Amino acid sequence: MDSNQVSLSIPEKRYVEWSSLSETDRSVATFYLKYTEESWNLPGSNSELEEISYVDLTNNGKAGVISLGMTEEVYDCHINHYYGYWWSDLEEVGLDQYYSILGWNANLWDNDDGEVPDSEELYWSELTSTQQLAASNVCFFEDLWNGESIPDW
Repeated sequence: MDSNQVSLSIPEKRYVEWSSLSETDRSVATFYLKYTEESWNLPGSNSELEEISYVDLTNNGKAGVISLGMTEEVYDCHINHYYGYWWSDLEEVGLDQYYSILGWNANLWDNDDGEVPDSEELYWSELTSTQQLAASNVCFFEDLWNGESIPDW
């Protein structure tokens, strides 16, 4: 699974500033995926969508993802970061190893009680190189991990 994860390309349109998207793409993002300009420009802030794995999206959600040029695999990694998976699903596809490095375990992951590992509170530069690599393998990069707005990239 390692080689597959690293090879997932960054979605061409998702990390483009809202104002640089075509009118059609903005319409798709708004109608099908319920993005606003603000939530589009701040990845991770559209919890209604981004906390749901691809298979659990509505038909409209799936249509929007596809219209914006993303596959199921790209969506689950780059948009959802597998947060819509159960820990057993992560184990099944070999992704638990990356989240384990970041301090997650089955109990933390599957219980939505707000408790998160310390790594979630760190900036990218504060992560160890091993943690940065693990985060990269679940489609994070520095600006995204740090919660930066796309216009600030």
